[in-house]
Amino acid sequence: MKWSVQQLEKLTNTPYKFNFTLDFQEEIKKVEDILEIKEVLVEGEIIKVNYGTYRLTYKMHVPLVLECALTLDPVEYLIETKYDEVHSVENIDEYFLIENNTLDMKSVIWTNILMEK
Repeated sequence: MKWSVQQLEKLTNTPYKFNFTLDFQEEIKKVEDILEIKEVLVEGEIIKVNYGTYRLTYKMHVPLVLECALTLDPVEYLIETKYDEVHSVENIDEYFLIENNTLDMKSVIWTNILMEK
């Protein structure tokens, strides 16, 4: 799911709710210890803070099969976490930078998966 800054600027004070699934089959080919990933479910909302700054609260459900570090056997692993992030076109330390005028949730979610596993 991607949103341009122009689309996000149309948001009012009412939260914009979203719900989508993502496929990371291509991305796991580059990660040795992730053997399998099913569809990732993402649900949350976006609130406009001010021009170019948006607060995202969302949860993700990520069913994985990882390689055990000791036995190398497949191990089922479920990531279910909630996030509260601020994304901005301004390069501020506490915010995630919106690059190329687009908020790309797929890259944000993939980064979170890699950190959580």
